[in-house]
Amino acid sequence: MNALPTPPPGRSLAGTYLRMLGATAIWAVTFHVGHYTAQHADPLGVAFLRFLFAGLTLAGIAVLRGQSLRITRAQLPLVLALAIPGVVAYTLFFLASVQSISGTRAALITAGSPVMVELASIVLLGTAASASRWTGIVLRCWARRWSSPAATCRTWPPPSAAASCSRWAACWPGRRMCS
Repeated sequence: MNALPTPPPGRSLAGTYLRMLGATAIWAVTFHVGHYTAQHADPLGVAFLRFLFAGLTLAGIAVLRGQSLRITRAQLPLVLALAIPGVVAYTLFFLASVQSISGTRAALITAGSPVMVELASIVLLGTAASASRWTGIVLRCWARRWSSPAATCRTWPPPSAAASCSRWAACWPGRRMCS
């Protein structure tokens, strides 16, 4: 069994969680900004400018902190392995997708990433596939099945008269289904 996480020396674990909440809040807004931007600009141009400004800003922060921007030849394959799928492919897929779907729907689809992280950890890194990990994966997949509009529509009619009418109305936009 894994030990409880411990913060780095001189840092509070509460601060770590607050920073992650901040990152999550910023990431959440990105879905809506991405959707808006994809409707009004070229996705490749947006991606290029986004990472150009981000790279320049991070380089400035590194310089102010006295950190080196150099990488060794041995580190280059790792940097490319992180950059190509993690930045380039993700950004292209994201911006191409939010041209056609809302930021909210994109966020809901992306909410499956913890399952993908766990599966990658098990398959690629050989992490032990404990019962609690598999339970979490199964519960997340099961919950996703019942939370999607398509799954809702497949289960028509509602299992009971008390079922929420608005949930079922999503299957047939414009059709009055609730009294």
